[in-house]
Amino acid sequence: MNIDNEIIVLDIAGDVARLQLGVMAASSEITNIGFKQAGDYFVRTIIDDDDRIMVVQKLLSVGALFSAGPGWSPAELLDYYRDQNFIDGKFRVISWRNPEDFSISLR
Repeated sequence: MNIDNEIIVLDIAGDVARLQLGVMAASSEITNIGFKQAGDYFVRTIIDDDDRIMVVQKLLSVGALFSAGPGWSPAELLDYYRDQNFIDGKFRVISWRNPEDFSISLR
């Protein structure tokens, strides 16, 4: 499995959303949503909950992977948003066992 074409959402529950892009992922899709490159990541300030929901919906539309993990991980937040009817349908989740070992699933 290769993630070179993927947009991975690492954090979106706080005041700043943080993404990592594979080397072949289209950064123009992300900059159109308002993300700016900051070192190895792309970041965007989240203004409020409505703004966060809009960003999530746009990330879903470009097929982003939402990272799983403890606490309010991106995948956990999407489960909550789906329960609250802010989003519908399935989304892709990436779970990491270690930096070289991951799995991608559909929730």
